[in-house]
Amino acid sequence: MGKSCETGVILAGFIDCAPVRSYYGQLLHSPRNEGFDHMYAIVSTGGKQYKVAKGDVIDVEKLDAQPGDQVSLDVLLLADGSTTTSDPEALASEKVVAKVVDQHKAPKVTVFKFHKRKRYQRTRGHRQQLTTLEIVEVPGDVEAPVSASTAE
Repeated sequence: MGKSCETGVILAGFIDCAPVRSYYGQLLHSPRNEGFDHMYAIVSTGGKQYKVAKGDVIDVEKLDAQPGDQVSLDVLLLADGSTTTSDPEALASEKVVAKVVDQHKAPKVTVFKFHKRKRYQRTRGHRQQLTTLEIVEVPGDVEAPVSASTAE
């Protein structure tokens, strides 16, 4: 299922303390990596699950959308630090809104097949089509009120 850490909770194959990584493991920007305590959600797209918070930038399998479009992702779990909601009926109407930033290809992966003593060698390459998403809105995420002194 996955490794655990001292404060981590294994949930739907994810570890709460793990950094946010893209489809191929590159570390992407996340407010959680900067010490903020935001509400987060586990979303599903392309047959995979991702842990996201507002402002995250993630790579997912290619979606049929153009850069600048907004897409909604199904929510499997919502957590805000004090409460966690995973009831499918309660989350049926909840959606995470994300903005499409880019459509691109991942780095090339080389597939090499080999049978010893049979003169069998096959080399193929593959580049996965990816979509970069920026999370715009997480349901239930409330903005901090702006005071008069900080608004100046």
